[in-house]
Amino acid sequence: DPVVIFLKEYLPGSQMIACKEMVALYHLCDGIPPADRRWKVASAFPTKDDIPVVRLLGYFVAGPSGRGGDENTDVQQANTVWVVQKWDGSVPLSMYPETQQTSGYGLGRLFGAEQAAMRNRKSMICSIVKGMLKAVSYCHERSVAHGSLGSGTFLLSTCNDRDWSSLVVKVDSFGFASFGRSIERFGVEDSNSFDAAIKADRRQLAVIV
Repeated sequence: DPVVIFLKEYLPGSQMIACKEMVALYHLCDGIPPADRRWKVASAFPTKDDIPVVRLLGYFVAGPSGRGGDENTDVQQANTVWVVQKWDGSVPLSMYPETQQTSGYGLGRLFGAEQAAMRNRKSMICSIVKGMLKAVSYCHERSVAHGSLGSGTFLLSTCNDRDWSSLVVKVDSFGFASFGRSIERFGVEDSNSFDAAIKADRRQLAVIV
């Protein structure tokens, strides 16, 4: 049945990034939903009870979406990795500052709407920061350091300040992740550099905030 999903395309030169992304997502999302539950997971409305990571639904290997390359690279181009994730309709944090709000403008200012808009803005910013901290903490507690945090890697369920109480924040894009000891079963444990990667995540999170 038709359900909108989130597709990421990794061309052959980016297969190592694709593999790291899938290892991180598989671990953080406790695997891929079984076939009989995949539609339900893909179509579920995002709530505060969700894990703070864009959920992995599966992957497949096929040709690229564009026409790049020449005829001699057809076989290589067929090794494009497509990662399939849940689509929540979220938007990147980078879009939030420029989003037009729906209160505190025009005649509403005569009736105190501007003050209400400022209160909503403060509450929204607090909710965003709490959501970001929760998402990064979730990853670190499960032995995954993100490695490339930015305002585009955090996704917000809404940019409307008035909806701050229902905001859901998730993190995505784990292609440069580092892994700790609890993920050794995948054979990609990076314990020597994991502590440094955790500190780098925290510094970058502070910059974003």
